Amino acid sequence: MGNPDLRPESGYSGDLSVSWQDGRWHFETTAFQLLLDDWILWQPGSDGLFRPGNLRRVWSRGVETKASLGLGWLGGYLQIITRFRLTRATNTAVYDANTGALHKILPYTPQQSAAATLLWSRGGWSVAYIHQYTGKRFTNADNSEAMPAFHAANALLRFIFNWSGQRFSVSGRLENCWNTAYQILAFRPLPGRAWQLGVQWSLR
Repeated sequence: MGNPDLRPESGYSGDLSVSWQDGRWHFETTAFQLLLDDWILWQPGSDGLFRPGNLRRVWSRGVETKASLGLGWLGGYLQIITRFRLTRATNTAVYDANTGALHKILPYTPQQSAAATLLWSRGGWSVAYIHQYTGKRFTNADNSEAMPAFHAANALLRFIFNWSGQRFSVSGRLENCWNTAYQILAFRPLPGRAWQLGVQWSLR
């Protein structure tokens, strides 16, 4: 499914970050931009198979923020972490004007995304809840079709201990806690609620 006429990407990027911390609080914000010629984008064809192609010029820019708070709770340590990302990635030049892609947002690139994490730890125990939000995503070059925004969440329980000089981790993970019906790619639904159990042995 390759493209022998595929051209290499070239461009430049830059970002500027500001970080602030005061005791339990930490805040960070980053502004970024990327200007890239011949951006390689994989898109599905009429047969549903993904193939790579070049976009003439893409300008991606946006801002990302992170805020966190740490404090003692129930004899352990609780962290509250939030993230928000605002992105706008558009075609500033196109090879084929008939596609209607000029100045349109790139397919499958959400303009907004966010996440919130609650993490509590005490001794070898840790419990986490991660909630994610993904905004609307366009599925074609001219932005005439889109997939709706969705929320999804995971929960994790882990216990770490040492035994006979070795380090072990036993964990349980609940994927898609709220049994959300959603898709990252069109017509490819993600699983509903599911469990994962794991054991890790660290040799040392």
